[in-house]
Amino acid sequence: MIPTQILQNEQHAEAETRVLAFYGNVNSHYLTNYMELHQEEQEQNENHINQDK
Repeated sequence: MIPTQILQNEQHAEAETRVLAFYGNVNSHYLTNYMELHQEEQEQNENHINQDK
């Protein structure tokens, strides 16, 4: 391989890593929010059930 081609491949791999890291952060942030929201809903539901008794 010629040196410029190696350099291009490295830059491409680096860009790909950044994109994957970005999406990983977005997904984990979304998942955390979803889990917290779901937990709050469940706690509210349990409170309603306890009040109904």
